Amino acid sequence: MSSDEAIRLLQQDFAEHRRRDGLNHPDTIALRVRLVDAYSAAGRFGDAITLLERTLAARESALAQDGVDPVDDLAVRRALGVMYLRGNRSEDAVPVLEEVVRRMEETVGLDDPGTLTQRNNLGVAYARAGRTVEATVQLERVVADREWALGVDHPETTAARWSLVHVYRQARMYDEATRLGERVLSDLERLRGSDHPDTLGVTSELTNLYVLADCPDLAVPFGERALAGRRRVLGPEHPETLTTHHNLAVALHRAGRDDESITMLTEVLADRERVLGPDHADTTSSRTEIAHVERVRATGNPCPDQLRYNDSIA
Repeated sequence: MSSDEAIRLLQQDFAEHRRRDGLNHPDTIALRVRLVDAYSAAGRFGDAITLLERTLAARESALAQDGVDPVDDLAVRRALGVMYLRGNRSEDAVPVLEEVVRRMEETVGLDDPGTLTQRNNLGVAYARAGRTVEATVQLERVVADREWALGVDHPETTAARWSLVHVYRQARMYDEATRLGERVLSDLERLRGSDHPDTLGVTSELTNLYVLADCPDLAVPFGERALAGRRRVLGPEHPETLTTHHNLAVALHRAGRDDESITMLTEVLADRERVLGPDHADTTSSRTEIAHVERVRATGNPCPDQLRYNDSIA
């Protein structure tokens, strides 16, 4: 059965149970959860958001008519906040998640695992909405509280640290980002192994962070490790491998190793043209970077400012 057909059947079942049993019947709730999950899995975040918004609107209507609350609105708001994030509507996610966090802190406590999850989601929402200071404060507290409540090696603690690394990068706090990033890498190597996809992803990102921190000599070894690992685990032509290959070439250029950089970028460009197509954004990025490195090598001009490297790193 196709995902579209499965969704159509779930829509029919949900509508029938909602009409017959009401919004807060366990069967209706279960079907709503399944339908939201199905929408999300299919990338239909707009449909998931519409369903959840309509559920809340129906609740408000029922309250206004007879004072009866027909639905657990906190559960719906939790799901709506996550769907707003997944649907790239971070500014809409923020007030929803702020309310969710406030109410969960009041009812189940600051350090409850569920509350910590929503506090982490709120920090991510702040970051994506460009509210970097609030994101930093929120996620630093989440990391500390997850270390206390869940343990320093708990997967959700590690995930919170990695979210904070991204916020530090967004805030251009590169010293903090690289220091915490290396902590995450060390933990992942110990807990999951050097070839785990998460470990390789963090290794690759440290290449970028050290380039942005203007420490290309430190970036190159991480890029070499990440490239070797992704070639071994994913294969030489996997898009993530090609991204790591491109970023290593950028690091080599920043380290003054332009001949090696151009050779590597030429290889990446050929692979991306073959795998992704000549007009793909990543292919264009490699083509543009070759032209830049060749121009710098020919003119002897120094590397451009940091902003350009936020763009050239994939």
